[in-house]
Amino acid sequence: MLKVGIGDLGLYLPGGALDLQALVQYRAAQGFDGARLAKALAATGQRSSRVPAWYEDTVTLCAEAAAEILRRRPGPTTLRHLLCGTETEVDHAKPVATYVQGLLEEAGLLRGQDLATFEVKHACAGGTYALLSSLGLLQLSSTLRPADRALVLLGDIARYEEGGTAEITQGAGALALLLETNPALLEIDPVLAAFHGHSVDDFFRPLGAENASVRGRFSMECYEAALQGALRSHLELCAAAGQRFTDGADFLAGFDYLLLHAPFRQMPLDAAAGLLRHLGVADPAAELARLRLEDSLAATATAGNLYTASLYLCLRQLLSSELQRLGPDALVGRRLLLASYGSGNTMIIFQATVAPGAPAVIAAWGPPPALPPATPLAPPAYEAARARCRLPAAQWNARADADAPTLPEDAFHLRSLRPDGYRVYAAPLKRA
Repeated sequence: MLKVGIGDLGLYLPGGALDLQALVQYRAAQGFDGARLAKALAATGQRSSRVPAWYEDTVTLCAEAAAEILRRRPGPTTLRHLLCGTETEVDHAKPVATYVQGLLEEAGLLRGQDLATFEVKHACAGGTYALLSSLGLLQLSSTLRPADRALVLLGDIARYEEGGTAEITQGAGALALLLETNPALLEIDPVLAAFHGHSVDDFFRPLGAENASVRGRFSMECYEAALQGALRSHLELCAAAGQRFTDGADFLAGFDYLLLHAPFRQMPLDAAAGLLRHLGVADPAAELARLRLEDSLAATATAGNLYTASLYLCLRQLLSSELQRLGPDALVGRRLLLASYGSGNTMIIFQATVAPGAPAVIAAWGPPPALPPATPLAPPAYEAARARCRLPAAQWNARADADAPTLPEDAFHLRSLRPDGYRVYAAPLKRA
């Protein structure tokens, strides 16, 4: 069976960046508990968060991330699967992936309709489930169609109640994963993916609710318990597959990197430290430094929580910085252990190996941190953007018509909201 994995990563972050210290001061001036918010901000390690523009939503974010890859790889894409993992869907029936398919076709970046398009949901782990589903589908079809590829979209907009401590962990953005046989970037064996989870109410967003509900401390406890449970399952699976190790600490010693789901910068660091103590690692701090977990979290601290895309933002950050630190020859062959958490809850652990073509792929992203540029957004403007999302269709359309001259020519955008509720999108106005 051919190897499968990730061939490339596309990243899109909205251009508006909200300084979280300024937000805390703004909320305090409004009468919220500024000391409590400041304490929470310090505990998270967050500095800023990306905020979508008025014409952006989950569909446009995903389209932008997909377009970054497809522009780097012009010509036939041999795409067979177009999947999306998200917890901020725009329609209860029509998947984000199908909307994105139409936008990419309109932009001339995608041709052909022999595609499987669907959406996967399990809070922040939906993207990983879409990844594993796509890899399995590629493996099944590899004997008949070895050139088939898949594009997995991971896009979300995290929103919480104004003035609460969760507000400082908001964020928005999308990544697109190009999956292929004999992958250029990362080789992944989906057979070794291990799972753990059960039904809890640590985080949820009821139908029709704008903001997610989160029980912060309880959610962190669920995360840590699921991480330990998934690793136990993964160790059993790896032992059955013939991987040799004496205990959990010895198993971790066989990896160069550890990557965890990151709703905010500090959470994976705390969870990983707890895991290492649970495994009996003599010096957890030294082991975490060796596994470069902290190095993967710089983008999280400035972009915020990307939900389904957060783990893969860390992956892109780590690979970019490690290529610069090690050079191409030393990076190839490095092994990664990845843990993807979804509230409600589930934890997925899987392994990956840096492929020989990775240095060239990573270099095409640009120098670290290789993040899209940001423009400072003042708290009142951020608050106005949130309020605009709540406008009825007629009012939203009127505002959109008035602001149309400010629309960037190179942006996928939400053009209008029909009276029947259907969302109408449009591809960029002009391409260079």
